[in-house]
Amino acid sequence: MLQGIYSDESGNNGFGDTNQPVLYYGGILVPMDKQANLDTNIEAIKNGVFTKIASKIQGIPKKDLLQISFFRDFEIHSRDFYEGDSFYSKLKFAEMFSVLEDILKLVKSNNLMVCASVINKISYKNDTGDQKHRKMHEKGYAEFLNVANNTLDANGHYGFVVSDECRDDEAELFTSKLRNQPTGHRIYPHLVIEKSHCCNLVQLADIIAFVITGYYWNQLGLRQRKNNNQQVIDLYNNYLHGNVNIWEYK
Repeated sequence: MLQGIYSDESGNNGFGDTNQPVLYYGGILVPMDKQANLDTNIEAIKNGVFTKIASKIQGIPKKDLLQISFFRDFEIHSRDFYEGDSFYSKLKFAEMFSVLEDILKLVKSNNLMVCASVINKISYKNDTGDQKHRKMHEKGYAEFLNVANNTLDANGHYGFVVSDECRDDEAELFTSKLRNQPTGHRIYPHLVIEKSHCCNLVQLADIIAFVITGYYWNQLGLRQRKNNNQQVIDLYNNYLHGNVNIWEYK
């Protein structure tokens, strides 16, 4: 069976970004026969959020909303959504949390696997003495691909990568790691779709990255999210736990 690996990253701003203490590279594996239905379900949830926010906008004619980039390129970007930035502030927290729950329920109900690597950046820097973070990114990407490959191999499946929009140097590093895997790996090295930030399944990968990194911040005793950290942990425990294969550097 062929599976799409919809990938995203978090905390990829190097050692200096103390607000992002964990480096995460990961993705959700979606079999081809489930992709269309999953995309349709996420699109319906997203359209409901769009309609709810738009209904609360006063002073801007509805026909003009699509002239605003937030609505023209509307997506559920997890961190901004969860923390109520921009027009997301029109939603109450309970509404936001309910939306994230509805989306993550799809992961559990479809029994989809998440594969990832997480690195405690402080520990990595202290242990290795590395002052330049490129090696850390290389390690993170390599281990993520190893986990994904092993997950596919255990079931006799194959995969292709659809990645989020990222910096050019990061995309180059990712594709380099992918295309230099040992012979026999299960991820097709030349079937890579890049910069697909408007793809619903990549947005799902973004939400998963947000939840897993929040969970690991707590597990490693690192700084908490500024708002409602327990709800992030609950999302992980209720909808992702048991469906995640992760390589960790603590």
